[in-house]
Amino acid sequence: MVSPLGTITSAIAVFIGTIISTVLGWALILIGPALCFLAIRSRSTPRKLLLLGACILYGVLPLLLGLIGTSLATALGCQLEMGLNYQCPTNPGLGELVTTMVFIGAWGPIVTIPSSALGLLGFISSYITSVVRNSFR
Repeated sequence: MVSPLGTITSAIAVFIGTIISTVLGWALILIGPALCFLAIRSRSTPRKLLLLGACILYGVLPLLLGLIGTSLATALGCQLEMGLNYQCPTNPGLGELVTTMVFIGAWGPIVTIPSSALGLLGFISSYITSVVRNSFR
């Protein structure tokens, strides 16, 4: 029999987990626009370029991580077992690492590429607006 205290504790844990995952999800989605907003507000050109580069890198980083993971798996002779689970005969601990890298490389861009694109779109529209506004002065 399940105690009422256990049920309440379980419900609170699920609620807190939902809040944390929602906050982390929104944080991942808003990193790209935040980087580009900082680039828009920056006065110096090198800082703008650095922040834009960081925004683009944020967008493609999971893809790079996945490519490195698959290259590492090929170089170490890891075998792809059932689904997306790599088994490395020489070092079993590397199998989990490679699996995680490839998993992030496969699913990470779903969040990071739109976020980065949204930020870059905002930066480009702001830049065009400022150029047009300065041409009429």
